[in-house]
Amino acid sequence: MKKSQKIWLWVFIIMFIIPEIFFSFIFSWVPGVSHFVNNHFFYEYFIDPQFFVDNPIFLFIALSVEFLGALGIFIWNIKFNYSKYKIFLTIPIFFILVFLAFVFYVGYAVTHINFF
Repeated sequence: MKKSQKIWLWVFIIMFIIPEIFFSFIFSWVPGVSHFVNNHFFYEYFIDPQFFVDNPIFLFIALSVEFLGALGIFIWNIKFNYSKYKIFLTIPIFFILVFLAFVFYVGYAVTHINFF
């Protein structure tokens, strides 16, 4: 693997991991995990949870960064992973992408519902 490929891989991994650590988009939606994990996410120590309700653009920015990171990892895996276990990485990353797209859609739909 070339040095530039390793650098891009780490950039995409960081783009995926940092929003997941701060906001926990994936694990907050899994009911089995949320019963065992404290529901106080890392961002709640710095900002009020109502902040994302009042300013949904910041939520969409964080979701977009995480989605682009996962998409970059997915594309990198398809393009540059030549091992025989490539499919075992591609399928879970694809499901993470589909799940993040669903979370993005639900977040968009909920913020644009007009009841009046």
